[in-house]
Amino acid sequence: MVRVSSSSGAPRRVLPWLSPNHVAAAVRQQEPAFVACQEFNNDPSARNGAVTVGWLVDPDGSVTEVTLGRSTFASDLVNQCVLSVARQVTFPASASSAQVSWTIRLRGSERGPFAEAAGYRRNGR
Repeated sequence: MVRVSSSSGAPRRVLPWLSPNHVAAAVRQQEPAFVACQEFNNDPSARNGAVTVGWLVDPDGSVTEVTLGRSTFASDLVNQCVLSVARQVTFPASASSAQVSWTIRLRGSERGPFAEAAGYRRNGR
């Protein structure tokens, strides 16, 4: 772990890189909002599905770009809802920018989404 002084002078934690565990924790913080996206699915036979989302994350943890990857949902409303929620995800600060993707699995049960790593790449900006 690296410590860097923030603008207030207090040291803040900066990770050497974003691991899949860090990404999982960030995505899971928005789990209730991802679950709510299922309400836009008008096909009851397709309650289970997956949407892959990509993020471009700056070293300070802010998101500069969010993209929609593969989705098993035919509903544009579900996909746009997932993208909207994905824009709200915040990541911990790290030593470099990163490009990450994650698959959000939405299940038609109270178990909620299960997120899993789809890919990860560190950028050396």
